[in-house]
Amino acid sequence: MSFTDVGGIRPFQEYGYWLRACNTAGCTDSSQVLAVTVQGIPEEVGSPIVTALGPGSLRLSWAPPSKANGIIRLYHINMTSTGTIHTHIPSDGPLNYTVTGLQPHSDYSFVLVACTAVGCGASQPSTGRTLQDTPTGVWSSPRHVVVNSTAVELYWDQPLQPNGHVASYRLLRDGVTVFAGDNQDNNYTDTQLQPNTRYGNTHTLNTHSSGTATIATTQT
Repeated sequence: MSFTDVGGIRPFQEYGYWLRACNTAGCTDSSQVLAVTVQGIPEEVGSPIVTALGPGSLRLSWAPPSKANGIIRLYHINMTSTGTIHTHIPSDGPLNYTVTGLQPHSDYSFVLVACTAVGCGASQPSTGRTLQDTPTGVWSSPRHVVVNSTAVELYWDQPLQPNGHVASYRLLRDGVTVFAGDNQDNNYTDTQLQPNTRYGNTHTLNTHSSGTATIATTQT
């Protein structure tokens, strides 16, 4: 005689069974028999928590799966379009990892993979964004038009690498601010200049982080 128990049985669990035999005189129970199911693939693997540390780094932290279904031997961190970037063994310490060498103000997606001896289960993707950084390539190609002996028109484009959202521009002439505008402005006419005079113009912008500048020389 035999019986196969399939009701609510979970991987890597211990179950106790007793056999009860009965006749017209009564019933007798056997000693307890313990059965342990084998390990399975982890389920309900939670997505990693992504925290921005700076313009080039993100910190990932995670918790063990809700249903490990066995002994977790290792974790993999996969980054979208890159693959596995880190393998973590639980005995190594806290469940976290810092990703470095990233681009400023950019989105990155990660998947946590938890593995037992039987196989691996994956989380849903989790996305994080690095912080903004100082813009680079500001006013990389200075352009100006001499209107007359006392006025110059100055033009600029978006920085080559904004490294964030450009919020405002500021134009300085020989260290003195002559124009301040929002990110829609791309030119300014500087007037009341001295004829036949050379000026140093500094162009700065703000990305809610900090600014950078390029100096261009113009002459009336």
